[in-house]
Amino acid sequence: MKPSASKVVNLPDLHLIGSGRLAHSLAIAWEKAGGRIASVWSRNSITGQALALKHNASWLTKVNDARSPGWLMLAVKDEAVREIAASLSPQDDLLVLHASGTLPLAVLSQHPRTAVLWPLQSMQLIGNDWTTIPLFIEAGIVTDMAELQSISGRLSTQLYSVTSQERLYYHLAAVMAGNFSNALYQSVFSMLTARGLDPKVLLPQLQAGLNGLMDEAPATRQTGPAVRKDEQVMEQHLTLLAQLPELAELYRIFSKLIQKQADSLR
Repeated sequence: MKPSASKVVNLPDLHLIGSGRLAHSLAIAWEKAGGRIASVWSRNSITGQALALKHNASWLTKVNDARSPGWLMLAVKDEAVREIAASLSPQDDLLVLHASGTLPLAVLSQHPRTAVLWPLQSMQLIGNDWTTIPLFIEAGIVTDMAELQSISGRLSTQLYSVTSQERLYYHLAAVMAGNFSNALYQSVFSMLTARGLDPKVLLPQLQAGLNGLMDEAPATRQTGPAVRKDEQVMEQHLTLLAQLPELAELYRIFSKLIQKQADSLR
């Protein structure tokens, strides 16, 4: 699916609910794009007031305090979105959004104007470079979708209009490709450091693999003993992992998967 096109428009006032990493990063990106942070409300009054002060925004003492027209982003944990959305009084001149990769648009259905803006990247308190972050967008009505495309295009060049179900698949894929691979690297990092070896020597190989995926399909880049069906080397590896049963099991599972994928291409 190709990124959606967008046109240059003025950014509406942004109202933030929450004061975590997403709220901080989005506030920075919003101002860089020429927008204004109008208000902040958070259950954590200390971090919330600090965020409001940093961006010269109004600090709201109640979640239903009056807000100017614009966008209202629920920048909170997934488990809090439904509760907070239900507690908000509907307002016709506010587009109410959440930024979850897993929750459907329908969790906001009690509001007249609803949308989703999910950035596929881990957020940082000090901000992110939003210009290249894939943003997955969805809206309840056509006119709001047009506005969402235009405004989001001021934040990033990578916009993808998807359904709630499609977004959930992207989230699943991101967890498996990103979080799982990081956990695997953490395990081999510990394995090598425990033996006085330097795990950083793996980084150029990992970086080269990521760079290559920008130009080639992953199936064409797979190498290693599993692809070659080098049983002797694989047994040597498993012997080294004898005291690390979880890693040994992962080795077997991934080796079988790689062989199955390779066989399907032959």
